Amino acid sequence: MKFSEQLQATDLCVKCGLCLPHCPTYGLSQNEADSPRGRINLMQGLMQGIMHESATARSHLESCLQCRACEAVCPSKVPFGHLMDITRAELIPPQGAPRLAEQLLQRPMLKAGVALGGQGVRALGLQRPLSHWPSLAPLRLMGIAPPKAQAESDADVFLFTGCTASVFDGEALQATKRILEALGLKLSIPKHDLCCGALHQHAGRAAQAVQQQAEVQASLQGFEGAVLALNSGCGATLTEYSRVTSPWADRVVDLPTLLLKQKLSALAWRADPVRVAVHTPCTQRNVLKSHAATLALLAQLPGVGIVPLAENDRCCGAAGTHMLTHKQQAEALLSPKLDALEDAKVDILVTANIGCALHFQQGLAKRRQELPVVHIASFIGSRLPEA
Repeated sequence: MKFSEQLQATDLCVKCGLCLPHCPTYGLSQNEADSPRGRINLMQGLMQGIMHESATARSHLESCLQCRACEAVCPSKVPFGHLMDITRAELIPPQGAPRLAEQLLQRPMLKAGVALGGQGVRALGLQRPLSHWPSLAPLRLMGIAPPKAQAESDADVFLFTGCTASVFDGEALQATKRILEALGLKLSIPKHDLCCGALHQHAGRAAQAVQQQAEVQASLQGFEGAVLALNSGCGATLTEYSRVTSPWADRVVDLPTLLLKQKLSALAWRADPVRVAVHTPCTQRNVLKSHAATLALLAQLPGVGIVPLAENDRCCGAAGTHMLTHKQQAEALLSPKLDALEDAKVDILVTANIGCALHFQQGLAKRRQELPVVHIASFIGSRLPEA
């Protein structure tokens, strides 16, 4: 049987329902088909041929955020994220050409046009398509150039820039370079953007994801240092590469985890007081499981007051391109977090995910709430005195 292995994995689910309170989409709709066990029922029906693909089944399966909160609490260890990737690739394969959001992150000319701002957007004729997705507007404001490529044969850290940060958050990359070099670490920065393949993988475009993963594996062949992924989504994907082809996968770290292993007291830090709210991306909490490292790191910085953020254990709705394709659902999931931020009276919001940052920026702008939203690397870099 074609899906025998996958069916065995779905059978691990005993339909206990312990995951239901943790599923953001079920929380919104209260529809069993929008819950993890409901979606597994749909997968089983499609795999066994009991049911056929339909607009209704596709809708319930595509509305999943793949936040993997269900996996984190599942006593049976159902590999839900892996099953959803297979489902979208083989049972409800994507229809038509890749969406603009996917193309934007994969095609250098489109990325460059957005990075150049209004002039670049107009030159490439992107005004009309981008107008449908206001969430992409903040991208055009992040104009700080990324650090130049540098190849160090004996580097301590390989900086995985991903397909977004090099254009959309050069500030975070520059800050990371500055911090690590101040700590005496040698960096290797790739000449060309590498994509972990997450967006295509979660969209059901498995062939493209495999190709991107092969490029990453080739670039990291023989590298023996730490692989630093600034974006939590990239980090989560890289850690799940095959250990046979990617022996470095066990050495993938995020910035807080890496910095906690360094002698931070050796650096002079600014001590002026600042109240910081920390947003924890789902990939950091449910896959990397490094969210505690962020809080531990910030606690070591003088003057930094960490303000607990309510609703921090639930998805903000960004979920890769989900904020563009399921706008209403994404905004509903973000709303309680924005309420919590308004009550928290903080000076800044930090996160380790570019997509989440963009989603928050759009939501805050719609409410006319003025609050800086930055990558954790940018914030830490800002606490170092100016050179």
